Amino acid sequence: AALNNAWLLAIGGIGLMSVGEDTKGAIYAGVAILAGGILSALVAVGFHLFRIRRLTRGEECRYMHSVVWVASISSMTVCALVLELHFGLLFPYLDRERSVRFGLSYD
Repeated sequence: AALNNAWLLAIGGIGLMSVGEDTKGAIYAGVAILAGGILSALVAVGFHLFRIRRLTRGEECRYMHSVVWVASISSMTVCALVLELHFGLLFPYLDRERSVRFGLSYD
């Protein structure tokens, strides 16, 4: 589920970066959300390894670890969705001027 959330954040970040009219706020928010998605995926793997290590040592997984993890994932998702909604209403997807391309540009 955490990796699915990372993909959602990545797609939201790319969508924000495609907003036209040189809207710097949308571009910065898109980069921040995309970076949050990358960080979320890395932390998900680390948290999974942390829990496995605790279980193999016979230690219990604490309730507060899950609460903090779920709260951080949920807050990043809500932020991404609110920003997408905000900029989606200001700049509808069909009216955006930039296409999103992956890869190197030789322009």
